Amino acid sequence: MKIFGITGHSGMGKTTLLEKLIPELRSRGLKVSLIKHSHKDIEVDRPGKDSYRLRESGCTEVMLLGHNRWALMHELRGAVEPPLEYLLARLQMCDVVLLEGFKSGDFPTLEVWRAAVSKPPLGRSWPGIVATASDALHLLPSDTFKLELSDTKAIADLVLRKGRPAAEFLETNFATAISEPEARVICETEEVGADVCNFRCGPSQPPTSGATSRARSATMLACFEWPVTDGGGHSTPASSTT
Repeated sequence: MKIFGITGHSGMGKTTLLEKLIPELRSRGLKVSLIKHSHKDIEVDRPGKDSYRLRESGCTEVMLLGHNRWALMHELRGAVEPPLEYLLARLQMCDVVLLEGFKSGDFPTLEVWRAAVSKPPLGRSWPGIVATASDALHLLPSDTFKLELSDTKAIADLVLRKGRPAAEFLETNFATAISEPEARVICETEEVGADVCNFRCGPSQPPTSGATSRARSATMLACFEWPVTDGGGHSTPASSTT
């Protein structure tokens, strides 16, 4: 499983590119997922629906299951936003996770830039940018790795070539990537064997020893500090909530 970001100023066509890129990756037999970060308040439910009313009544999480899909809505209610690794660890196994809207992070990113929007490119000074896809390559700096915005196949090749292994990303950020109950299950299991790669991303590398995994899990559990609030805006360690 690999992760790769798509970035750019608003209006550059990131979603349009993704609408073409995802089918291209799927045509290669790959399973694709996406995490989008919005800087606005989002609403995925409809006012008046049962799930909306029950969520508004105070549920921390509401899960919906239908014939074609299921969805989990988690209310922050004043808590800080969870880090990317926390979200990434909760996805089902896939081949590629595309990331949109994250302004920082230790993962490779493609900038989408169109001259018509009249905003300067972010360029290599922006964290993680490895290339720029544009409809005006001649206007980009000469030292920029450039791709035609219309060349979806070449962009897909870049994603697969430069994508960062999710297991590596999660292990680097292991302490916050997993919930306390999940950590306790790992720590209390006799046959710990598998590391974070096996636990969340599939058996793509040899497992570490049980002792190493237990030590890593125990360390991660001790460091679990993703804060939540008690409902009154007071921040508390997640491990103290019920």
